[in-house]
Amino acid sequence: MAIQLAATRPTIAATFGPAVGVTSIGMFGHGWGWAIPVAPLTLIVTVGSVVQRPTVHGGQIVARPMLPLTLSFEHALIDGAPAPRFTETLRNLTETAAALDPGTPSPHQGGHPARNT
Repeated sequence: MAIQLAATRPTIAATFGPAVGVTSIGMFGHGWGWAIPVAPLTLIVTVGSVVQRPTVHGGQIVARPMLPLTLSFEHALIDGAPAPRFTETLRNLTETAAALDPGTPSPHQGGHPARNT
């Protein structure tokens, strides 16, 4: 009963542990998978293994290393619209490595380049 109550109230769930979990199934073989978030988790990131996949790059089909990430959201706490927006932002940051480049504009800075202080 306590788990059900925590699953419906984020402030209660937060007292039991973190809101985001990460699990890696890539170490067990080649592929991907998914996990079911249980309270207090509102998001679980499942990391697969890096594999060569055919992709279009520069107008040509080439083999490139790809890392499958699966995001599983607790929809009792996260509405349907913010989940794909977060997923798209995470995909863009990961693919471009923008978070590692201090000169890249952040979506949270209104498009202005980051300033070194």
